[in-house]
Amino acid sequence: MRFANIKKGPSYVMLHAPYSTFIPSRFQAKQSPQAPDYTTFGGIDVMFSGIGQKSVIEFKDGRRARRLEIPNESILIVPR
Repeated sequence: MRFANIKKGPSYVMLHAPYSTFIPSRFQAKQSPQAPDYTTFGGIDVMFSGIGQKSVIEFKDGRRARRLEIPNESILIVPR
């Protein structure tokens, strides 16, 4: 699954605004890769990327998991 970019698992996810505002601030990574105009988050699972125009990420919000679709031009994924 990982080789086909279907599920990458835990990664650093760098999001461009306005998509970075949808993730709670507790997921912001302190010691991580940085890029201009992007906010870096840790503890985010990348469920799907690379095929099509959107990537799907998932994070825990309390007891439930939330999924977001992000356009590929607004996301950078750095595996841990």
